[in-house]
Amino acid sequence: MLIGYLAISHHLDMTVLFLCVLIGAWIPLHVWSVMTANREDFLQAGIAYFPVSWEVKDATKLLLGLAVLLYASSIALYFFSDLSIPYLVVANILGIFMVFATARLVLTGVSHDAWRVYKLTAFPYLGILFLTMGLNLW
Repeated sequence: MLIGYLAISHHLDMTVLFLCVLIGAWIPLHVWSVMTANREDFLQAGIAYFPVSWEVKDATKLLLGLAVLLYASSIALYFFSDLSIPYLVVANILGIFMVFATARLVLTGVSHDAWRVYKLTAFPYLGILFLTMGLNLW
């Protein structure tokens, strides 16, 4: 996304940079949480790469760091773009839910909580956040 934007505009905009950080933090959080939820299945299949190859407590700490980065980048988007107050409210609510769900996963390490993080990252987080951005432009 960033390379395509730079090919057309020839200058780096902070809005695009934070949007790329948001997506870059979202992708591993989304994928690694489902891998953490189904960790035993991956191990039984002989697939032992990250996050399956790490201890659950260590992998979930990294997921929490990604959730915080995701939340921070969604808030930074508000300050470096033309988004309105409804976006800021939605970004805060979704970000708090994401950080809380991931912190719960760090505390419990249970696959059900990892599945909850995965489900939250799917449509509720990214879908509603982008829908709010689109409504803001409309």
